[in-house]
Amino acid sequence: MEKVGFDELMQDFDIDKEKVKKMASFTGAPGGKLDLKELKPGDSVTITIVGEPYKVKHEKIEAATGKPYAYYVRVNKDGIEYDMVLSKTITMGLLAEMEKHGFRDLKGRTFKILATKWEDAPEKYKADKGEVKTYKVIYVGAGASSSTKEVTELEL
Repeated sequence: MEKVGFDELMQDFDIDKEKVKKMASFTGAPGGKLDLKELKPGDSVTITIVGEPYKVKHEKIEAATGKPYAYYVRVNKDGIEYDMVLSKTITMGLLAEMEKHGFRDLKGRTFKILATKWEDAPEKYKADKGEVKTYKVIYVGAGASSSTKEVTELEL
């Protein structure tokens, strides 16, 4: 057995040191991006928010959405941190739950996000996607009413 150093590994694998520095500077969540689009109507995910919302500017975001930025929030799901995109629907749901339960910040709060079929979706959405879904955001953390938790469990 012959020990080797990282310089030899970089040379043998033809690894660019600048690419390594770029990778090291990336501050994305260990779990990557939490993609709610994978949820089918009736599916849900429970998340705990671990940081305040933030804005990301990138040319790839602009190419995909037409806007040069997107809003994200760092969440914990099953013990792993993810970056979750804040859509208008999710943001409205979070704000409504904050208003309903009387808190001013999101950090440390636990929510269930439930995918549902959007029955009265505008025709322009149906034409593009066929069946359209939307999301309900339900606060299930400390202080949530037991009726909220029961309704959530019944919907699932």
